[in-house]
Amino acid sequence: MREHASDPQFMTHVIRQGPSPVGIQWDRWSSWERGDARWRVRIIDTSALPVGQVADEPVAWIDAETELFRSGQHPLSKWAE
Repeated sequence: MREHASDPQFMTHVIRQGPSPVGIQWDRWSSWERGDARWRVRIIDTSALPVGQVADEPVAWIDAETELFRSGQHPLSKWAE
């Protein structure tokens, strides 16, 4: 998964196998390449975190991304529907 975090083209067949659930629109990112600013993935290494902090990390990431989006500074802001 770490390779996919930096390269949206890495092993896409794994998640695009079979029929897609309703509402999934792979074409929104299927042409993105490594280094595209819209492909924002934070790697969270939970191996050294106390159990109570494991859930805090993705929540903090989501909160930070949401704030960037609301402020119009997120790379996906201009593509919002």
